[in-house]
Amino acid sequence: MEDTNDFDQNITTHNMKLIKAALPYIQVSEQRFFSIYLKFSEFINTIQFFSKNETSLTACERENSDQGNLLEMVTAMKNVCDDAERETLDMILNFLQAMQLYKTYTEFYKTSNDFQQREDSSGATQFQSMDMLKAFLSPEQQTMFETYKSLF
Repeated sequence: MEDTNDFDQNITTHNMKLIKAALPYIQVSEQRFFSIYLKFSEFINTIQFFSKNETSLTACERENSDQGNLLEMVTAMKNVCDDAERETLDMILNFLQAMQLYKTYTEFYKTSNDFQQREDSSGATQFQSMDMLKAFLSPEQQTMFETYKSLF
């Protein structure tokens, strides 16, 4: 069975999927015609899909945070990537998860009585309990976290 996403499911009909499956087995001259027909039909269906006010791609309407949507998007993209691209997306996912963990950590300690903070010379707040957060990360994630922390 063909792996499709929400967008493809909304613009591709069952008959179009059947033609796509048969395409490699028909003569080249007919392949050209059917290929153009399929792409044109998908184009028309895309225009119709977005011209309807009540339809949209479901991930855009979820009430998750932007971070959650980004994590879901990167995860969905991994399904169609080659190995090198998948490795890059894994690094992005690790970074996003580390940032989410950091955000959770800071929110927790902002509400905690034990939260200690100090201001550096520029007036920016620095967290003295950063080692506690890093203890939850793998050595690889700790290295990545330190690298990205230096960027901010």
